[in-house]
Parts: sequence; structure tokens; C-alpha cells
Amino acid sequence: MRIAALRGREKWVVEEAPVPVIGPDEVLVRVVASGVCASELEPWLTGPPQGAARYLGHEVSGVVAEAGADVSAFSAGDRVGVWVTERGFAEYVAVRAEHCFPAGSGPLDEALAEPLACAVNAVEAAGVRLGDDVVVIGAGFMGNLVQKLAALRGPRQLIVADARADALERAARLGATRTVDVTRESLPDVVHALTGGRGADVTFECTGTQRALTACGDTTRMSGTIAIVGFHQGGPTGRSRWRTGTGWPSPSSTPTSGT
Repeated sequence: MRIAALRGREKWVVEEAPVPVIGPDEVLVRVVASGVCASELEPWLTGPPQGAARYLGHEVSGVVAEAGADVSAFSAGDRVGVWVTERGFAEYVAVRAEHCFPAGSGPLDEALAEPLACAVNAVEAAGVRLGDDVVVIGAGFMGNLVQKLAALRGPRQLIVADARADALERAARLGATRTVDVTRESLPDVVHALTGGRGADVTFECTGTQRALTACGDTTRMSGTIAIVGFHQGGPTGRSRWRTGTGWPSPSSTPTSGT
């Protein structure tokens, strides 16, 4: 089979490797889609140790090709979303059956179970409640998932911010009560106006950028919650870097990134 090997800084090499041999509690999955996580940017930029290789990829969906002797939940032909720790950028991957989830009949490139699990974890950890004012910063794939899951909790306001017009149009179609183009409007000002000066009860940071994290401090109310969903790497982050120009005390932080 073919597998992508990271052999240097920003250097992928497609190599031939044996199809994995599965254990009794594993399934062999023919990979149909494998998402690229922001956590994989740093190893891509820095590369593995000289002479070594890294085999990335952990957001996988595909079709079961073979099931181990002890596996009863899945059989050949089943469509699944799976979680692995590596080697997901390959034609086949071996994975424990307990880390597989039925993908139904939808498109497999939309059945990436690992990022969906991260989004579920973020919304549950943040504790969004009925009637809360919620802000989602970042309307990409993860932001869309968080938005849809937060909407199920019955928020009063569901405000989505981004710098891309197409992303904001998508967020509006997904049910945002207000979208904010941060290149044209001040997110804290919009949130204050919509919440009577109080600020958001819960803010989800889904971009992995310092600028968005900084905005959380001016957007979230005193004793509110910030859920850090985006993967932050390099540079300073954290409450010490949040601006509190409104005079608000820093809100509590709930790091929830699962990647």
C-alpha cells in the first residue's frame, strides 16, 4: 500500500509499505478520507529528526476491509469514522474496533469522527445552557461543528465571527443569530450591544490564532467561560495576553482542544 511519510521540513514522500496486520480486537480500514489537523502544522514545518520519518494522520474515515477474530460490532464493507494516533495518511490503517463509529450513508469525507468528538467535548466542557449568549470565533470546519452543537443547547444569541465572507455566509445558513466580519466591525462592540453591555456567557475560540484568543477577553462577561478549541502553537497565549480594555476581569478558561 501507499503511505505518506514526512521525511524532512515540509517534505512529504509517498512510500510503499505492507498492509497492516490486525490483531483480534482490531479492524483494517480502507481509508477514504483523512483530515489535516492544525496540530500537524508544527511537525510539517519543523520536520522529524534527521534521517527519521513521521507518519501523520489521525482524522480518518473509510470502509472496513477486515475484522479481527474478537470483533463483533463491525464486518467487511461497513462504513466507519475512526480515531488513530498516526499513519492515517495511507491507503489502509489498523485501528481498535472500539475506536470505530458507524458512518451511516452520508459522504465519508464528512464522517471524520475525531474532530466531531473534539467539538462535542468542547461544547460539553463549556457547559452551554438554555438562554446563554454564545460567541463562536472562527467559522471553519471546527467552528461550524461547535456552532451546530451549541445551537442544540438553546442559546439566546449565537454570534459567529470570522474574516471570510464565505465562512460567514455559511454560518448564517447554519443558524447564527448574528455574524460579525472582524475586518469591518469590532466583535466586542457588537457583543456588548447585543447583550446589554454584559458580554457573552460562553465564547469558543476556534481559530488557533493569538488575535482571536485576545479578542475573547474583551468579548466574554465577568465569570464567563472561554473554551479554547483551536490548536495554539508557538508564541504566547493565555490569560496574561488577553486585553481587558473594557475593565472586565479576565473570564475563566476551559482548554478543550482534543487534538
